Amino acid sequence: AVMMTALPLAEDKEKHTLRTLMTSSVNGSQFFIGSIVPPFIITVITNFIIVLVSGADLSSFQILPFTWLMTTASLISCMIGLVIGLIAKSQVNANNLMMPIIMLLALFPAFGEFNETLARMSDYLYTGMVKAYSVGGSYKLSPVQYAILATCILVVADFFIHHYS
Repeated sequence: AVMMTALPLAEDKEKHTLRTLMTSSVNGSQFFIGSIVPPFIITVITNFIIVLVSGADLSSFQILPFTWLMTTASLISCMIGLVIGLIAKSQVNANNLMMPIIMLLALFPAFGEFNETLARMSDYLYTGMVKAYSVGGSYKLSPVQYAILATCILVVADFFIHHYS
């Protein structure tokens, strides 16, 4: 999801087609929504297909919390990609910026298995929340974790919309 949103935006900046969009009647909110919807839908569908194909025991899954968490995590990933694409000057630069971020988001929960400090830190990353839910099946988010997810969405959306113009 991060790549699907970062690279097209970086390409538009590199080819100067984003400047044309900025001078048209498209505002930051419209561009944000138009850029995020296709990758977001693809990511959510892919996440559900992965769960079905993985052979997970669906009887232990609470489908509503899982759907909410997967949808929120997909949205945050897409939004992080948009911010990276906005900051990057080219596609190569976008790749260089996004790889460390993707590695941290993916590896913190994985290395949490071996290190208690990383496990506690991973509890406050959305990827760590998804991993904990996927492994446990009945994982409950704390109010702090709900606040972190909401803050991620609001901060990234605000950053993108205000820096687009």
